[in-house]
Order: sequence, then structure tokens, then C-alpha cells
Amino acid sequence: MTTAAMRDVFFSPFLMMMKTKQPNKSRGKITLAVVVYVEEETKKKKKKRNVGVKSSFASSSREVDKSDDCFVSSSVSSSAKKETLSSESSKLLLLENVSIAIKDNIDVKGLKTGCGNPDFLRDFSPKAKTENAPLVEHLLREGGHVIGKTHMDELAWSLQGENYHYGTPRNERALGRIPGGSSSGSASAVSQKLVDLAVGTDTAGSVRVPASFCGVYSIRMTHNFDERMCHEGIVPLAKSFDVPGFFANDLKMLLRATKAVLKAFPDNTNNSDEEESSNTNSDDDRIIKDVVKFVKLEDAYALATDEARGAIDTYLEKNGIEYETVKLKENQNILEWWDDFRVQQTDDVWKAHGEWIRKRNPKFGPGVHERFYGAEEVSEDTKNVERAREMNRKRAEIIRNEVFRRRKSKTICIVPAAACAPPKLNEDASVVNDLRVKTLSLSSISGLTGLPEVVVPCVSNKNELPIGVGFIGWERKCDVALLQTLLEKRL
Repeated sequence: MTTAAMRDVFFSPFLMMMKTKQPNKSRGKITLAVVVYVEEETKKKKKKRNVGVKSSFASSSREVDKSDDCFVSSSVSSSAKKETLSSESSKLLLLENVSIAIKDNIDVKGLKTGCGNPDFLRDFSPKAKTENAPLVEHLLREGGHVIGKTHMDELAWSLQGENYHYGTPRNERALGRIPGGSSSGSASAVSQKLVDLAVGTDTAGSVRVPASFCGVYSIRMTHNFDERMCHEGIVPLAKSFDVPGFFANDLKMLLRATKAVLKAFPDNTNNSDEEESSNTNSDDDRIIKDVVKFVKLEDAYALATDEARGAIDTYLEKNGIEYETVKLKENQNILEWWDDFRVQQTDDVWKAHGEWIRKRNPKFGPGVHERFYGAEEVSEDTKNVERAREMNRKRAEIIRNEVFRRRKSKTICIVPAAACAPPKLNEDASVVNDLRVKTLSLSSISGLTGLPEVVVPCVSNKNELPIGVGFIGWERKCDVALLQTLLEKRL
């Protein structure tokens, strides 16, 4: 493919020239890209196309290509030829020949890590990375084939999926509507079936919300299931809540990816003294034999629109999911939880990026700018930060005790993955902000408890827009068992 053609195909701030690194026989493949910055004047001369979607921000005039708008850098299109591994070396590989897209806050050897912001790219990744993040390395060891990196919201601090600098990835299942963020490009790549599997990160819904809006499956894994896998080679947002996750078009692929990551830990242990693991690294698809029951958290349902609640209820009935309805005691209002979650998150953000922001004064888009440049004031109020952290610990215990521990059986908690169907591009800000706060409040349940959450797509009864159902696992590190249980239900 010529460089001129690649400029038209890939929605990227880079001019791409390709080379391929051949793997050894026991591992997967990365198709690498050598990148050269394209000056703004050159980009302005590009011919506009009448396909794809525009960013909702007026200052972003670039239009997005229909096929590959989700990629920052990519080797070839979705029909990329995949490495064929020998039968001997690939017998036990869980991701043999699986094509994978990686969110642009995760290091991939031979590619830059831009994190959705040009200033961050220039300051922190002037050259291509020389090592893979441990998470990526484990996916490759299981036969995965990385074909590129995907667009994201700036430094992962947004749920919209609309990037001021690079535009908006296409929502294939809901054209003309936002894909959700911050893992927007990863969800888009899966929804367009450009890849089999995509990797994202989730702090306050950044995997779960795009999955819900784009109508795909996802898992937010157990927080801190392993320190290196969750954080090394991954640009942080808020370490208290950051965790990797996956997108796919079915539960089986999510299970394969989750097993591939956890296979490195025979006992699947970490330094936590919380509940024991229910994960397994076995290569079969046996379902756990324990009785598992479902509960629907009424406090969470109250935050969703009538359209979302109706879609989820129809889906549960259609699939024969019987559940008990539970409501939190102690006059808890989940909508109010978001305030303290936000304080702790913002304190983490400033500790991670404050020095850079003070020194470099980077440019962010609307909304993201206000959050980053207001973070210092929040972080400086140390008494309020400690109060918020303590409240968050107490609320996590309330969820664990009232939803999970009080029941003799293992329990899966059903919640809306987002408060609504995907909003339209350029939707009225007041409408979006109200739904954003409710969605963030829903996302805080898994965030506070650190429990894994799987999102399964359903559709609106009104207009068939995608809406996600969240299934929260009963304890830390039950990721595999949770996916197996949902597979048994044929969801």
C-alpha cells in the first residue's frame, strides 16, 4: 500500500510506512509501523470524504474514514493476513491467529503511545516503544496477532469517545451516535469486525460504556489482579480504579482472552487479603458446579432510562434469567456515590499527571481541559480527599455485604452497563451531562468493589439501539468463572 493510500485509509496524525516483525514459532505476531509526523498543513490538503462521522467539537474538521477510523496506527485492513503457527507449537495457544487491536495508552513494541493527545505523544513517546506492556506480551505468547493501536479519549478521562484532536470513531451498531469512551477505538474496531479482540482500560466505565453503546461484549477484569499486568507499560489515569479489559463479539472470545492473561498465574494470587480466587487457568470450558444465583440491584436500575430498563428486562426474560430484586439499606443513594468516587479519582489523576501539566501546559479539548486543570485544587484539599477515600471504602463494603456476602450461593449482580442508549453526535450538552453522571454512578459499583463486570449487548424495544447489561461477579478474581457461568446461560 502506498503512503498516499495509507493516509486516506487510516485516520491518524501520522504518515505510515510499514514493516513486519516476524515472530518466533511459539508466539504471535505484531505488525509494526514506522511513523513520521505529518504537518498540519499537509493534513489540511487532504481531500474530504463523504463517509464516516465528524467529531462533535467544531474545531475538528477532519472526517473519519468508514473502514479504519478507529485506528491510530495499523498494519493493514481487517483482512490482514495472519501468521499461521505450526500445529505442534500452537496446540495449547488460546489466541492462535486471533487479530487484536490495542488501546493507545498501552505500550506495543515498535509503536508510539500517544494516549489520545498530541502533546502527550510528543513529550512521552518521541520514539517508538522498545518493549511490550506485560499484558500485550502475554496475549502474543498465546498466539495473538496485534494489527494496530486504537483511538481513545484524551488520557482516558472521558466517556464520550469524541476526541478534540483526532475525531470520533465510528459506531457501527448505531450510526450517527457516539461510541462511548474512553476505549472508543477498541469498541469501534470490534463493532466493525475489523478485529477479533480489542484491548481497553477501564477506570470509571471506559470499557463497559463503549461496549454498551457499540453493542459488543466486554469484560472489565478484577482490579489489580496482578500489579505488572494491570499497570506496567500502561499510562495511568487513576491507579485506585484502573484495570485492563477486553472487547469481542461473543463471550467465548472474552473467555479465551481472559484465560490467556490469567494463565501466567497458576494460583492467580496477588497481595490482596480479600476474597479467594474463583479463576482457573485450565484449558477446558467446564462450567463451575456451584449454584449461582442472579440478583437485580434496584438502586442501579433506578438510574437508567425507561428505554434501557425495558430493553434489559426483555432480554432477561427472553433468555430465561431468573433473579431476585434487591435494594440497598441504610438509605444509600448510588447517584450520590459518584461525588466521592470523583474526588478520589481526581486526586489519583493529579498525582499521575500534575507535574507534566504544570510544566508543559498541554492542550486538551472541551470538558477534558476543565477536568485536568481543575484537578490540582481537588487534590490539594487533602482532608476532603481522605474523607472521600474512607466513604468509598465503606460503600464498597456495603455492596459486598448486602449484595454478595449475605447470600449462601454465589451471586451475580445485574445492573445497566450505561444509563441510556448511545446519545446522538452533537447532542445537547445538558442532556449528555445528566446521563453521564448517572452512567458514572452505575460504573462506580464495580470501580469501588474492584469486582469483575461483563457487559452483554441487547437492544432497545423502541428503536433497536444497543444497550448493555452488566453482570458483576461475586468476588475478586472470579473473572473466568463469571464468563463460564454466562456462557452456560447461552447469553
